Amino acid sequence: MSREAHVQFCEGLAGKFRRSTLLIVTAESQELLVNNIIPAINDFLKPRGLKLSEEKTKIVGIEQGFDFLGQNLKKYRNRLLITPSKENIKSFLDKVKTVIKKCRGRKTADLINQLNPMILGWANYQRYAQSAKAFSHANKIILQALWRWIKKRHPGKSADGE
Repeated sequence: MSREAHVQFCEGLAGKFRRSTLLIVTAESQELLVNNIIPAINDFLKPRGLKLSEEKTKIVGIEQGFDFLGQNLKKYRNRLLITPSKENIKSFLDKVKTVIKKCRGRKTADLINQLNPMILGWANYQRYAQSAKAFSHANKIILQALWRWIKKRHPGKSADGE
């Protein structure tokens, strides 16, 4: 391959992948991708018994943006913005709400012990992206869900703690 596009494969790990491997290929133009790079990738994969999925292969401009591994990559005013994808945020919040609903009759410590690793893991994964708005939104939704959980456990108590 030429220096116009960069692709790296790990041949030594070929037997360890049970699912499809995710791959991003960048190039200066769409024509270069379609005419040169995709056929070269197919030629490389063919002797190994692999092929690119036609349904899952997308060619998009960086200005349009795309989701990859739970993050959205998009070029905006000559800067690459990496933010948590909307689907990733939604699935994370759905998991948190499910855990809260399953812990209706349990102790507060049990709920905390289940939520802390989830929140910490997601936040650590997303911390390198521009995620302040996503963290703020997630904080608001989780606080609302916990508030509903608390009100169901203690319906007679007021917000003042009296």
